[in-house]
Amino acid sequence: MNKIIFINFVQTKELKTEVEIISLSENKLKAAEYLIQGGFFDDAYYLGGYAFELLLKAKICKTLLLPDFFDFENSKSRRLPVSKVKRQRENVDNLYKPFKVHDYEQLLILSGLYNEFMKNITTNNIFNSDWSVISKWDEQLRYSNNTTKGDVESFIQSVKNMTLWLRQYL
Repeated sequence: MNKIIFINFVQTKELKTEVEIISLSENKLKAAEYLIQGGFFDDAYYLGGYAFELLLKAKICKTLLLPDFFDFENSKSRRLPVSKVKRQRENVDNLYKPFKVHDYEQLLILSGLYNEFMKNITTNNIFNSDWSVISKWDEQLRYSNNTTKGDVESFIQSVKNMTLWLRQYL
């Protein structure tokens, strides 16, 4: 019989810094491991994917010196000064839309690690293998209901391997 595990995902404050995003990533990975133990393979797979995504977003904060990656709604702190004419022609509130994605490749480019990543893909077979596993993840997996224990264990191990690589740049 599966035990039901309750995990508190409630944030007590808004995320602000690279360090807080890294901590959230670590928590997501731990939660995914608990979900595997409880037999919740789909949820573990889904949550494990966010662990890597969050580390990429932490790296973007570091690379671009963003004090608060998730502060997209605050137009005063996130909008570049633009002329009134341009403001009328374009929706300048979409300036940060490229950051509001779950696409690992796009986030790798924004993080400044794309060239280093490509070098590893072509020279490191284990890295390439791990990438081939985790690159199949996307946020639509929240609707999945057919992940096997073996699939999620392989996925989580690949996420752990890839996060080790990524953490050296944080």
